[in-house]
Amino acid sequence: MVSVRTLYTKTIPLLIVSLLIIIAIGAYYFGSQAPQLRSVSDTAQLWNTVITGWVYIYSSVGLVLWHIRRLRRGRERAGTRAFFETCLMLGTFIGVGLLAAIYGGVDAVRNSTFLLAMSYMSYTISASQHWLHDGYESFRRVVVKNVETLGFFFAYISGMAYQVPAIVAVFPQIEPISIWFEDVAAKCVQRGGILSMAIFSLMMIIRATIFKEPGLIEMETAEVEAKK
Repeated sequence: MVSVRTLYTKTIPLLIVSLLIIIAIGAYYFGSQAPQLRSVSDTAQLWNTVITGWVYIYSSVGLVLWHIRRLRRGRERAGTRAFFETCLMLGTFIGVGLLAAIYGGVDAVRNSTFLLAMSYMSYTISASQHWLHDGYESFRRVVVKNVETLGFFFAYISGMAYQVPAIVAVFPQIEPISIWFEDVAAKCVQRGGILSMAIFSLMMIIRATIFKEPGLIEMETAEVEAKK
């Protein structure tokens, strides 16, 4: 006998997701022959956009409230680094809100000046994350001790160097090497990962349909009981 908790935490959500996946795949391959199927798929995608948008708004509001609570705790209780991150996050949130209000409010997304400012901000954030955070963390963890780490280190260095025009001008040989890593090696790994995730998801859906896949609540409960 399947419990109610199992139904609403595991079976029903996975069945809904499975149905939407089947509809999307069917519309992709047979949409021209079955316009009704294409219409259902488009409607499902529209609802997905709407729900995702509201979830994003809810998450953003929750994140702001969480940072406000941390700000009220003060620097000594929250820690200097955490307090600085909170001030930076809230300052950015307020700054973008004021910028949007100045350049048209809701219609700010159509203002060229606002879009230019947001594009510069987005580029700065992505660049700082790539060069300062991702680059530093990856480089700090690389210890060349076997063939695998040597390959990763070489791919990492060539990819970073390829993004600096001055290095490419001095060492033009780095360009085809970096392009090969990006277009061949990296894409092979990505496609292999996507394929494995798709197969795993299909297996999980089948197991959930026949009530063999444990839900999140069951797994968390088992983990808590194991720690006891």
